[in-house]
Amino acid sequence: MGEAGGRAREAEGAAPPGPAGGSRGIRAQSLERDARIRHSQGTNHPSRRRYEARGRRVSIRRKQDHFLFHRREAGRLPRSREGSRLNLSYANRAAPDRRARRGREDRRRRYVRKGAVLRDLASPVRADHAQDGQGPGPLAQPLEDFRRVRPLEVLPSLRARFLQRSIPRISEDREQAGPRGRRAGSLAGRHFPAHAPAHGRKRARDPARALRASRRHEGRRSDARQTARLRQDEVRCPRHETRRWRKRQRNEAAVSRFGKLMAKFYITTAIDYVNNPPHLGTAYEKIAADTIARYKRMAGFNTRFLMGNDEHSINVEKAAREKGMEPKEYCDQMAEVFQAVWKRLDISYDDFIRTTEPRHVRGVQALFRAIVDAGDVYKGKYEGHYCVGCERFYPEKDLVDGKCPIHKTVPQWVSEENYFFRLSAYGPKLLEHYRRNPEFIVPETRRNEIVNVVESGLDDISVSRASVAWGIPLPNDPAHTVYVWVDALINYITGVGYPDMNGDFSKYWPADLHVIGKDITRFHCVIWPAMLLSAKLPLPKTVLGHGWVSFHGEKLSKSLGNIVNPLDIVDRWGADALRYYVLKEVPLFRDGDFSWELFIDRYNADLANDWGNLFTRTVSMVHRYRGGKVAEGTLIEGLGDTFASALRDYTEAMDRFEIEKGIEAAWSVIRRANRLVEEKAPWNLAKDPSRGAELDALLATLVAALQHVALLLYPVMPGKAGEVWETLKLTPSLDKVRLPATGAPIPARASGEPLGPSKPLFPRIER
Repeated sequence: MGEAGGRAREAEGAAPPGPAGGSRGIRAQSLERDARIRHSQGTNHPSRRRYEARGRRVSIRRKQDHFLFHRREAGRLPRSREGSRLNLSYANRAAPDRRARRGREDRRRRYVRKGAVLRDLASPVRADHAQDGQGPGPLAQPLEDFRRVRPLEVLPSLRARFLQRSIPRISEDREQAGPRGRRAGSLAGRHFPAHAPAHGRKRARDPARALRASRRHEGRRSDARQTARLRQDEVRCPRHETRRWRKRQRNEAAVSRFGKLMAKFYITTAIDYVNNPPHLGTAYEKIAADTIARYKRMAGFNTRFLMGNDEHSINVEKAAREKGMEPKEYCDQMAEVFQAVWKRLDISYDDFIRTTEPRHVRGVQALFRAIVDAGDVYKGKYEGHYCVGCERFYPEKDLVDGKCPIHKTVPQWVSEENYFFRLSAYGPKLLEHYRRNPEFIVPETRRNEIVNVVESGLDDISVSRASVAWGIPLPNDPAHTVYVWVDALINYITGVGYPDMNGDFSKYWPADLHVIGKDITRFHCVIWPAMLLSAKLPLPKTVLGHGWVSFHGEKLSKSLGNIVNPLDIVDRWGADALRYYVLKEVPLFRDGDFSWELFIDRYNADLANDWGNLFTRTVSMVHRYRGGKVAEGTLIEGLGDTFASALRDYTEAMDRFEIEKGIEAAWSVIRRANRLVEEKAPWNLAKDPSRGAELDALLATLVAALQHVALLLYPVMPGKAGEVWETLKLTPSLDKVRLPATGAPIPARASGEPLGPSKPLFPRIER
């Protein structure tokens, strides 16, 4: 700094330190002294220290008394180091001949490091010490000299980020205030309130700033107008613009990482064994979950719907052996069969996972490692009853007459050395979670059952099998394979990318809804959350245990041989007829029965007579009386409220997963429209030309009713709802339409384009 300072003084033509009116000989002596110092023995040489003290370089120790600032002279900054990039004007010069003349711009600028800004903010503090007594070391000044300086620990605003933003303001204040003056209420007053001057020296205002102020205050007629002008000035403020820019950057980064910012909804179903094709009971669960997923998409949620196959089990290995196939080859064949059935049933899953996929195997082993690392796995000997059909162990107390309560078969007695999970350690945590999150298990009857199970005490469970080769090897002991139920449960997180914690996992997990059968709630509501707690992963939000579809009072089951092939119904009457029946007659929270007689009765009464008849009559009358075009006009009084009320009831029911009540809300519109046809008798209105406007209003109301019904029933019957939508010439397609706000009417159809031809929507079934 001494060398640089000497060259700067020589270049600027300023007199070096010394008596006023010094001669050229004194300057020459100074230059010779510079040369001697450059060749001195390091920076600690006494001659260099004396020179730097005389050159007014101040050494400031990092750690002084916790509230003192040490300055050589008020208004002087330590010289910067090389590489600094912060540009501040240096208007507070000590020598009168080294400052800019008043009214001229000071072009001499120098770089000051960030650390100097803090001392610059304290520049009004006067040390009142002579220069002679300072020397190269720090001088501890009396406390009374700093009585108005606040300690650093009570100045949180003097952090680096605030100092960095303050630099342009400091430079502006110096240029406008002159070499010695400082504006009242400036940064010094802001950071040192007790030291802020009561009255500042008047100075010349910046012309641009004065012009903005005059425009801001000119013509102020009301407080509202004044506020608007101030907000405009705020928008022009560089500091506010920077904050807005940073906020936009964060939002854009979030959108690029997570996609469009909207609420997510991650829904899953239980994955299915592939030892037999899917039956009606399996299809019911998938239809119900698909209906919820479609509704959530229409409600504007970023929805992900996961389904899959459970391909590791004794049953699968046995079925493959019976057909003379390898297990993997058999699983590949059955995966095609299952996906073909789901396509015929119009199931709109986003991902189909198989437990033999490498992504799932990797995730299962990663989660098992996490549980082992948590100290919740140990090796022991297990003895108990094992049901091959359920792929689960049963304690003696759960058997009915010594048989499996579901498959009515005698379980096998198994005795082998396995690895165990310390499920017993998580009973209190699970009960606390149930208490804090009552929506975790629905309906309430399932919740009460699970709470009773946990309160009665939990036993540690086996999580491996030594006698089963068709499975995923344990990462810590390849001689054992992961127990099939542990393997299956983990698909809910491997389906979103686990163990990769970024990407889809961070976007969708925890799951919003597991849709499962009531017979496997113990696995999903006890074992699964305990595993997640052990691995320190979030728990799913809701587990819905739906009822069973029975056939003449007995649960549909492959092992019982009373299955109903859903494709038999689809081939004769279509997928939408089956979807409507199971969702209407088998509520999610209760059991329901299937019979061919009841199916035909429901089909003819609801689908053919109610909705189908309304659709056919309305489209036919529009073509017969108005050439296929719907005239513009208002709806019949009271029908708009009916539509809005139906929409409100529908959304409330669907949000509670009460699909049957959502269907009933849509059917209220159908019944009201059919009654309207009988009351108004459009065939009579068409005979009287003077009542043409009344006929137009009736037809427009009926078309609007069909539009509302198609929108509400799209999640339940997407195929037939889409046909109605297309016949009415509505755009965009139903899969892109979003439900309006709760209670708000659906926008009316734009008139002009003729309707499509009329055709039977649900032909009647003749017995």
